[in-house]
Amino acid sequence: MHDTLVALVASAPATLAACAVFRFLDGPLYEPVRGGTPRGVGVVPALIYAYLAPLTYGVPVVTHAVLGFVDDALGRTHTRFGVEVGHLARGTAMLLAFGWCWWKFHPITGLVTGFLPQPANIVDMQPRAFTFAALTATVATIPWWNHTLVSVAWAALVPYVLLDLKGRTMLGDAGNASVATALLLACTRGDPIGAVAFLTSFTLAGAFYRFKVEPRLREYMEDRLGIEDPTFMDAVWDVLTGGALMDLIKVKTFGRTEVPECSRLARLLGYRRLVLIGRSTVGERVRR
Repeated sequence: MHDTLVALVASAPATLAACAVFRFLDGPLYEPVRGGTPRGVGVVPALIYAYLAPLTYGVPVVTHAVLGFVDDALGRTHTRFGVEVGHLARGTAMLLAFGWCWWKFHPITGLVTGFLPQPANIVDMQPRAFTFAALTATVATIPWWNHTLVSVAWAALVPYVLLDLKGRTMLGDAGNASVATALLLACTRGDPIGAVAFLTSFTLAGAFYRFKVEPRLREYMEDRLGIEDPTFMDAVWDVLTGGALMDLIKVKTFGRTEVPECSRLARLLGYRRLVLIGRSTVGERVRR
């Protein structure tokens, strides 16, 4: 109870201060959408959780928070290797979290933790979607809970959730990966079955919210990607394979810039969105 109260009391002023600072700086940490939206605010609850949690649970959270903040602040800067700083930072964080959780918990937990930032990043693109997905995944993994850490994580998230419900902030790369990782480990204690359950429920809930509840993802796939009458599985594949980092992988492998012709079954299974390169910075460069 003490740690939960500390997390709540510390998070409220720190979250509001982060919003004010990012808004004042008016740089890459302040998105010109919805009247101006501070991003990267998620670094606050992530670091509070990491401070209060045992070292085993805190290390991957700090890793995502620090390297994710680099992505938020310098993400579009290009390196001499032909990739953006953001891709390099996020990819490094995913590999480090994967290795740590493989070592400390279980190989499957490592794989899930390494991949979780992908759906977390895509779900965070829309107000209220991350909160909905995180809450759904938390409830879905009740049998595996570390009750103290779950309480600490959600107490640290209360100020963000209140702002998110009004569409006034974003977790950013610093927050979505680190907060999702914090919740994953708190809700599952690193158990591999619990980790898979968390990833599955988070992904499906995030896709459902963005496709059905506030269907901006449906509109994006129809208007921007040209996918006619997208299915729910198209939405799931968007959450799992959307964004610049996955577009970069698609460019190097099986990606397509035009919607492929396919059978009805393939449409139902979301094949069109699986292979289609999105409209990220990488996708736009490929289409030029």
